[in-house]
Amino acid sequence: MSEPLLIMTVIISIGALIRKIRLINYDDVRSLSMLVLDVAYPAVAFGSVGGMNGRIPIGAWHLFMAGIAISGILTLLAYLVSTSMLDLAQPDRASFVNISAQGNTIFLALPLAQLIFGPRSTIYVLMFDFGVTVVLWTLGVWVFRHSGHRTQNGPKGILSPTLIALVLSLAMNAAGVSVPGAILKAMNILGGMATPLAMIVLGATLYEAVFSLTQSPIWGTMVAAILFKLVLSPTLAILTAAWTGIDGLARAVLIMQAAMPTMVSAPTFARRYGANEAIASIGVLLTTLISLISVPLILNMAGALKAAALP
Repeated sequence: MSEPLLIMTVIISIGALIRKIRLINYDDVRSLSMLVLDVAYPAVAFGSVGGMNGRIPIGAWHLFMAGIAISGILTLLAYLVSTSMLDLAQPDRASFVNISAQGNTIFLALPLAQLIFGPRSTIYVLMFDFGVTVVLWTLGVWVFRHSGHRTQNGPKGILSPTLIALVLSLAMNAAGVSVPGAILKAMNILGGMATPLAMIVLGATLYEAVFSLTQSPIWGTMVAAILFKLVLSPTLAILTAAWTGIDGLARAVLIMQAAMPTMVSAPTFARRYGANEAIASIGVLLTTLISLISVPLILNMAGALKAAALP
């Protein structure tokens, strides 16, 4: 677990350094954010699913549905809390919902799962992430477009490039249509820039956010977001596994995925949709640091490591 976190820290630090020495400015960071969201992420979705060639096991589809259910419940609950108990302004509300409901279900989760459970866990990690992605690019984008400064209505918020690529690749997989190798390689090359670019943007945004900490009374919001992401989310996963009978490796991956910290691209989404970047950046930072303790604790308490030994 320490290696992927170290890698992430190094690249984020480089992003902060690049912003500090003014190699990039605010507008440059915004352009990089759009590149990540509209090019790199769709390539990741299409390349990953398109290369499976009908080999998706039924248990992985269960995690796909669990990802939709858990992320959807968290998004709706966080939205209700943000409008009632916390009474947040619209840009703050959008970022709060995002950092509370969307986890780091690929960059940290995939190498961590392979390290703990072996390569057979990969398909389960990917399918849970795809479920979360469906919620992010539908309900999650709806929250952004109705709560950020750059509010937009209509179907455009639903028909995002990533969701279109995801649905297309799943449909081709179900129909047994093979994607040409050259296209898959091209998608994989394009998708390879998603993680480093998102973290460079995160580092640059964190550098800017540090200076607004003393002027932003957001710590109550942060506590609520941490409880949502690192406590309520894995609790929902444990209950989902108990109610649906998901067990073995699928249960272990399910709990681990739900316990992941906030996705590293949260500031990217905040910048793109005019939400509060400071809340998004600090949310990523705090949940990631706390997850170093919370993730192994939750996995042990839930018996996920023992469950992974089951077929």
